[in-house]
Amino acid sequence: MIITRIFMNLVLLQNGFPPIFIKEVDKKEYLNKLQSLASLVL
Repeated sequence: MIITRIFMNLVLLQNGFPPIFIKEVDKKEYLNKLQSLASLVL
């Protein structure tokens, strides 16, 4: 999962946006939302 966040931050930085840092306390919620979005796309 860390590779995904590194790649996401690379894309953000290349397009002029600041990187995103996920705090440990928010990690579970972040992963749940990411999984929900993935199910919508697939």
